[in-house]
Amino acid sequence: MHLSRIQFSLLIFFTALVAGVGLGFGQAVISEFLASNRGGLLDEDGHSSDWIEIHNPGAATLNLQGWHLTDKAGNPDKWTFPSVEIAPGGFLAVFASKKDRALTGSELHTDFELSTGGEYLALVKPDLSVASEFASYPTQFANTTYGLVANNSETVLVDVDADTSVLIPSGGTLGTSWTGGAEPFDDSSWTTGSAGVGFDVGGGMQFPENLVSYWPLDNAATEVTGNGSDAVLSGTTFHANVPSEIGSGTSLEFDGINDSANLGNIGLSGGSIAMWIYPTDVGAGGGDRRLLSPASGPVAQGGAVGIDPNGSSGDGSMWVWSGGGWQRWFFSLI
Repeated sequence: MHLSRIQFSLLIFFTALVAGVGLGFGQAVISEFLASNRGGLLDEDGHSSDWIEIHNPGAATLNLQGWHLTDKAGNPDKWTFPSVEIAPGGFLAVFASKKDRALTGSELHTDFELSTGGEYLALVKPDLSVASEFASYPTQFANTTYGLVANNSETVLVDVDADTSVLIPSGGTLGTSWTGGAEPFDDSSWTTGSAGVGFDVGGGMQFPENLVSYWPLDNAATEVTGNGSDAVLSGTTFHANVPSEIGSGTSLEFDGINDSANLGNIGLSGGSIAMWIYPTDVGAGGGDRRLLSPASGPVAQGGAVGIDPNGSSGDGSMWVWSGGGWQRWFFSLI
C-alpha cells in the first residue's frame, strides 16, 4: 500500500445542469429551479414544494413589484410579484406550490407547480417583455436542480506536478497517524517526488483475495497480513535489486551456502507459494540450483526452499538455472 501526504487547498465549486439561455446583466434572471423536491427545502407549511430561484446580478437593489412568473408562454402575467427587493448579487426563492401567496414580507408562492416532464418557465417584466426564460426545459430528476452556472471558480486541489512524500509500509505501526491531526507530521524519512501517486492498474503486485501470508522483504522480515509470523533471518542481507514489476524496495540476498530465512509454521496444509528468485551464483548444487528441496534432505543439495507440510517431508523438487535475471516462481501444495 502506498501512503501519500500532499499539501492542498480547498476546492469550492458549484455544479448545475446548464440550459441554453443567456445571462442578461442589469436585470433579474431565473438562476435555477427544482421541479421535483423530495424532502429538501421545506416551505412554511412543512411541504417539499417545488421552488424557483431569482437572482439579481446587477450592482443596484432591484424591486420586483409588478414582475411576473409563468409556466405558459401565452399567459405572461400568470403570477405577479408583490413589492419585494433583491440586493445586488442577491437571490430570492419563490415556491412553485400552487398556493398563490403574494404578500410583501411573507413567503412567496406561485399559483402553479413545475412539471417534471419539462415545460415552459419564464420571468417577465412589468411591460410583459421576457427577462429570463427556459423555452422548453427537459425532463427533471428528484432533488436535482436545473439552471445557469454563474461566478464559477475553483482552486486546484493537487497540481499535476505537486510535491509528494510517499511511504510503502512494511507493517501497520503508523496506524492512522499519517492522515493528519498531529501536525507537523514527520515524513522526513519518506520518499519524495512529484504527483501522481497511486497504483498502476496494469502492473505491480497483484494479490489474491485469500492471501494467507506475505513478506515484502523491504528492509524488514515482517509478515504484513497479520496471519503468519515474521521471518527469522540468519546471515542474509537486504539488497536494492528488485523486479521491475515491483518497482522499488529491497530483496533478500543469500550466500547459497548456509544463509536462511525461517518463516515458521503458518498452518498452511494446502495452497500455493509464490516468490521472485534471482539466481546469481551456482552455490553448492553445481551448474544449476535446486530451488525446492524436501525438508528432510541435506542442505548440501542446494535447495533454496525447504517445505514440510503437515509434519511430513515434502516430496518434490524444483530447479532453476543460475543467472538469467529475476524469475517468478510458483509452487502448489496439494
